[in-house]
Amino acid sequence: MATESAYAAGLYALSRGSPCRPRGDEGVSGPVDNLMRRFLDYMAAEKNASPYTVRNYRDDVRSFFRYLDERKGVRQPTEADLAGVDRSAVRGYIAWLVNMTPQSAEAARAGGGYARGSIARKWSALRSFFRYLVREGAAPPNPLWTRRSGSARSLMPKLARSLPFAVSHDDAARLMEAPASSPVGEDDRQRAFALRDRALLELLYGAGLRVSEVEGLNTSGVNLSTREARVLGKGSKERIAIFGVQAREAIALYLREGRPALVAASTGKRKPVEALFLNKNGGRLTRRWVQAVVKRYALQAGLDPRVHTHTLRHSFATHLLDGGADLRVVQDLLGHASPSTTQIYTHVSQEEQRKKYLKAHPRAKGQ
Repeated sequence: MATESAYAAGLYALSRGSPCRPRGDEGVSGPVDNLMRRFLDYMAAEKNASPYTVRNYRDDVRSFFRYLDERKGVRQPTEADLAGVDRSAVRGYIAWLVNMTPQSAEAARAGGGYARGSIARKWSALRSFFRYLVREGAAPPNPLWTRRSGSARSLMPKLARSLPFAVSHDDAARLMEAPASSPVGEDDRQRAFALRDRALLELLYGAGLRVSEVEGLNTSGVNLSTREARVLGKGSKERIAIFGVQAREAIALYLREGRPALVAASTGKRKPVEALFLNKNGGRLTRRWVQAVVKRYALQAGLDPRVHTHTLRHSFATHLLDGGADLRVVQDLLGHASPSTTQIYTHVSQEEQRKKYLKAHPRAKGQ
């Protein structure tokens, strides 16, 4: 089995240009750069947004500045330019996102237009930014920026909403088995990586955790007796996640035989950390590493190339509903604030039931 160093180069490439700490002045110049920095500080300090969330707000608002540059010829917007943003400008911006063609790196990544969810996120970030400007007296009040605004909702295009992608029960089982323990006699750290990765996959799928929740999980936050994990979700809200017997066994084995080996290998290099999942140097496993671990084993198991960390969360919810779990229970387990967020999984479950019916019922097929 390959060690972590075998795919370290790929992780480095993934992480370049993706700093964890917010940097409000990157890509923003001119008179509004100070407003932008203050807005990001406000999101971090008063809204308790994580560094990754702050970074996303920064990037989403910057896309509006790029629109002003490319379509309006406003390279360095002033406060007066921002104060003059109206419904017509917003409609143009959303149309630009929908119809974007691969003429830039960002457009190429979008594949010729953003998905509805990405557009909604960028629109929400822009409204948050303008609400802050109104609060600071840098922009006049406007119904577009208010919460639960019908005027704002009407601007969103009626695009088809894609259903979350979930793996089958069999594919999930194959993924869990992918990091099987190395044969006796191999390097202790290689075995430790295998034990860690198995526990990581079991927890992602068995508890439906977000990658950020796994990254921040500490040993003190895991109770093997009750099969519970205390995690920090969106908005720094703490919740209790529940995991199954197989996840408990995998975590127990990792804590007993895998994690101590990683701690021992890092002796003298750094102070011990509380993190449940450690890297080869004894530090906390970052979300980039977690994402790479999932992608690596998904490909190794021959699964769909689209499988990523959030696919396991989607699969967790879908498989619960397939098994008859109540929607409210799934909502609580996922840590969703609104049932409408969880509702999308019922469509996935219903579609799966339809496929099974068409395949199995003798009267469902044409002659």
